[in-house]
Amino acid sequence: MPPLWSAAAMPPLWNAAAVPPLWSAAACRGFPKTGELLPLNSRGRGRRRVRVRSVAATASVIHQQGRVMARGNAAVAALCAAVLAAVSAANLQATTRYVWPNSPFPLFPYISWMFAAHTIQDAVDAAGEGDTILVTNGVYATGAKMVPGAVLQNRVAVTKPMTIQSVNGPDQTIIVGAPDATTNGYGPNATRCLYASNGVTIVGFTLSNGYTDVMVGVPPFAQIAGGGAFLLDNVVLSNCTIVRCKGFYSAGAVADYMSMVTRCSFVGNNPSNDGSVVSVWRDSVVSDCGVVGGNIAAASGSCVLNCRQEGNVGYAGIVAIEASSVLNSIAAANTGGFFGAGGIMAISSLVSNCVVKDSVGVVQGALYAEGSMIQNCSVVSNKGSVGLYVVGSTVNACKVAYNEGTSMGAGAYAENSLLANSLIARNITYHGTGGGVYAGPGVTILNCTIVLNTCLVAGAGLYSNYGTVVRNSVLDYNLTNTVQSVVGTNVIEYCVTHEPGVGNNSNYAQFVDYAHDDFHVLSTSPCIDSGTNGCVYSDYDLDGNWRIEPAGGTVDIGAYEVVPEPVIVWSALALLFGVRRK
Repeated sequence: MPPLWSAAAMPPLWNAAAVPPLWSAAACRGFPKTGELLPLNSRGRGRRRVRVRSVAATASVIHQQGRVMARGNAAVAALCAAVLAAVSAANLQATTRYVWPNSPFPLFPYISWMFAAHTIQDAVDAAGEGDTILVTNGVYATGAKMVPGAVLQNRVAVTKPMTIQSVNGPDQTIIVGAPDATTNGYGPNATRCLYASNGVTIVGFTLSNGYTDVMVGVPPFAQIAGGGAFLLDNVVLSNCTIVRCKGFYSAGAVADYMSMVTRCSFVGNNPSNDGSVVSVWRDSVVSDCGVVGGNIAAASGSCVLNCRQEGNVGYAGIVAIEASSVLNSIAAANTGGFFGAGGIMAISSLVSNCVVKDSVGVVQGALYAEGSMIQNCSVVSNKGSVGLYVVGSTVNACKVAYNEGTSMGAGAYAENSLLANSLIARNITYHGTGGGVYAGPGVTILNCTIVLNTCLVAGAGLYSNYGTVVRNSVLDYNLTNTVQSVVGTNVIEYCVTHEPGVGNNSNYAQFVDYAHDDFHVLSTSPCIDSGTNGCVYSDYDLDGNWRIEPAGGTVDIGAYEVVPEPVIVWSALALLFGVRRK
């Protein structure tokens, strides 16, 4: 994961270039000078005078908007009016507003640090579209605002496009929500940390202790989802830390609709009723995030990219449904509960370049896929029912290894699915069937290496329940009977196996170093150029090399294609270096 906060990305708190002088000569023109005497009234009774000891003292008087110091003095009242008019004129042109909980004079429209707002919401209310709000160090735990259509309070609510950015990052800038005081938890009087919609960008905050309402009847979705943040329509939440937040329904920490969450950390949040900490819908993106406890759920064309998720105790670590995708991510150390995958669950979605490890899936395995594409993934060192559970799906170029299963298939369970260009090795089941693969109806296996799996009951390599098609694969080196068929007739052809079939070879595959899990084959292997080109699923093997080498040749058997060594053409070298072959 990239560092959560880069010092280079943010200016220091009091950068001279970023913060203009508060009391320039031009700005102070018309102010009394230090030491000058001001009359208390306009009737000439000027024996009692007040001495202006500092510009700050004068500013304090002006901040009271003339109510105290004017007291019949027309000159001072006129001065106050002139200063306020100047501030209002500046507000029409300003694009940056400031928030500092200890600013001495929080004066609308908050266009300098001296006049910075004490709460983020005050600055938001003063800002226009396209403005930037800079927020300096502090704990922001006061104030609340509702949005139309929902009665839940939000510590900060933003509904027009602007950028809200902390100066020193999430460790120093904290937005704190609150539980409902009557329930000490969910309820109508709870306070969410952040509500943002319509093109808002939020950078560099900690969102802590946010809560939502409970579900009574059919409340607005914004009422019950996302205790830390509710994001709607082109919002970006970046470089934030979300901790100890609770959402009653779908999204304990962040609910995201058509928005992006990037480079954020989620720690110690309470998962919602469906187990999710981060829930995104409709073309949303979660990228470069870390989630500890709870899951990431993506729906309706959304994407989870470059994320690490771990420590979920319910349902699944990462969920992708409705044409969503999980890319370049890791799901680790999860326990999926009784139902749900331990690591990743995909329904009608894509999972690519992911790792699922050290997880437990009691029923649906560590990675469950239905009607999905699983590509270039590793499913390793998981426990539960099975490592990989696929229904109506395609699995290509994956490694399924060191999984321990309890029922049907330790490595993979498949129905109406294709397994291609994959390594399924060193999986074990002590009580179930199918150490490597448990194949239900409609399963085809192409160019796979299924080796060194263990099953003490039946089918250490492949347990076939309805007849399975296996071609161009290595199906050997498994403990006890490699293939067990119960119903239907298997078609096993052009394989390195002891099973009978067209084009099969019973010689050993000759791996480079199977003791250390190198299942590439030696140059003398019977796997080379022994398959059938009519059953090649992909142009690439498990390593990403061209599947048929050399071009125009015959495909190798197994997950790995042997890549020929480069051929040095002597005549070309002779022309290049001007040498002559003797």
